[in-house]
Amino acid sequence: MMPRNYWMLSLTEENFLVTKNLGYSVQGFRVPHHKKIKRMLVGDRLLIYVQQLSSFTTSLNITSEYFEDHSKQWTYIHEKEDFSLRVHMEPECVLNKEEFIDAKILAPRMQFIKNWRPEDWHLAFLGDLHLIPKNDFKLIEDEMQRTIDKRSKKSYKNN
Repeated sequence: MMPRNYWMLSLTEENFLVTKNLGYSVQGFRVPHHKKIKRMLVGDRLLIYVQQLSSFTTSLNITSEYFEDHSKQWTYIHEKEDFSLRVHMEPECVLNKEEFIDAKILAPRMQFIKNWRPEDWHLAFLGDLHLIPKNDFKLIEDEMQRTIDKRSKKSYKNN
């Protein structure tokens, strides 16, 4: 199935660890993003960016339409927010912490930030959920795949 939408989710490090500990199988979103969440389709792609680390960490495939679940997993400054709009997903590229891709390296090549002054690129990543161009997604995921391929070659050499 061809993805229709390419998403970037900007998470706190704490909420990224929640998603990671859930095996990257589900992601919750804040209710203010309901219009965007309703546009998510099976086969769409999702990229995770961790704010405090200014890094891309994971690419995923969305495997369900959104559903509601009020179980407490992720945290937000407002206690009432329970990230109740959720989708199921499966990981495509998962980097180890020391492999995370520094956004400063790839951001200048992204169409997504072209309306920002170069020194203000990080402002484009504010907010939780963004639709990004397919080429930007591919740029980042290709770099993730290269990193994973290098890891595979290293472990092969060590055996």
